[in-house]
Amino acid sequence: MDILPNALLAYLDDHCDPEPEVLKKLNRETHIKVLKPNMLSGHYQGRLLSF
Repeated sequence: MDILPNALLAYLDDHCDPEPEVLKKLNRETHIKVLKPNMLSGHYQGRLLSF
């Protein structure tokens, strides 16, 4: 479920570093192997948490 407006997503895409390939693979593998990966943070949430 996407909860961010498209304008905000466009801004984030323009101003954040792209998600590293290893994290993309980990995200995909987690969604394949875990029924409800509720505790998995997305790319933008992870960038905010890294502050």
